[in-house]
Amino acid sequence: MSLLTIGMIITGIIGVGAHLNATDTNEKAGQIIKDAKDLYDDTQQSLKNAYYEMEQSLLNLGYKKSDVLEQSFKTFLDSYERIKDVVVVQTVGVEELSPFVIQPQEITDMVKMEETFFSSIGSGALGAAAGVALSLAATGGLSILTEGIMIAGDVLIYGAGLDAALGIIGTTFSISLSLTPLSVFIAPAILFSGVSADSKADINLEKAKVAYSEVKAESDKLKIKETIYKAVSERAVMLNELLVELDMYFSKCADLMQITTKRIFERIGDRPVTVEDITQDELNLIAVTRALAGAVKSVIDTPILTADGNVSEESLKTYNKTYPKLPSFKEASTLAKKEITLTKCPVCGGRVSPRAVECPHCNAVVNK
Repeated sequence: MSLLTIGMIITGIIGVGAHLNATDTNEKAGQIIKDAKDLYDDTQQSLKNAYYEMEQSLLNLGYKKSDVLEQSFKTFLDSYERIKDVVVVQTVGVEELSPFVIQPQEITDMVKMEETFFSSIGSGALGAAAGVALSLAATGGLSILTEGIMIAGDVLIYGAGLDAALGIIGTTFSISLSLTPLSVFIAPAILFSGVSADSKADINLEKAKVAYSEVKAESDKLKIKETIYKAVSERAVMLNELLVELDMYFSKCADLMQITTKRIFERIGDRPVTVEDITQDELNLIAVTRALAGAVKSVIDTPILTADGNVSEESLKTYNKTYPKLPSFKEASTLAKKEITLTKCPVCGGRVSPRAVECPHCNAVVNK
């Protein structure tokens, strides 16, 4: 065998080895690209799932706040209007509930919120119940959302969807991190084109490593956003469950207070009501209802989010202050409702508590 022939064989072997090495390198680059694309897809989907969970949790809380404003609180404010000038001594029954009792200025604030709420709904300025709900849940108010709608023109009026609503709120409050339309990062083009057959293997490998590094860095950023989405969802669920239970007691007491205040006016006629016109049982009901109103108002007023897009500490403080008192609210409201189940005095016909010994109107003995 000639030296030339041997040289050609050796050269061929080396060429095959180099080709195999390039193939391995390209396969490695391809696997890195696949891993990067999987990470990209997983991050996108996980973020979307967390976003939609947050969105639904906020909507649930916001809708509950809307319902309470439209029903229980409206009933309370209507009945309170009849006795607003009466100085009621706090006789909550359970002393620990006294700090929750709603104050006159707070009632004035709630009247203003009611007016904003109903005028917005009535005029269609907010365009969608979702806009009201998101504003109440995220910020504890309505005024800035109204400004957002004015700034945004017809976006919500014609129902551009929840992402548009969230975007408007986000713009108005500078909540760039938690309440913005779903943001997705743009993957490096190499993720979708794969490695290039026209490029050298080592260049492909380097490009793949750079692409993975970029995806990993962006994924880490979005994981922070996902964590906040989940924290918002959790806090919204907590406050929603708290408000649901509070309203169970508040709505019944507010209804009973509505009936009771009407009866008071039936008893006294057209003259202004005084504290002497109200029985002790009725005073107890009014005090308990005012305590519940204060607790409910604190939840309605509480924002879930801060201006920089994080979960507010205020929301946790409201929860920690109110949740442990739920058994006391239940006990006080149950007792107040039992006491207010009045009977008639057999002598004068006046309304008397079933536990009273004497009629407060004629002093006749009614229960021995």
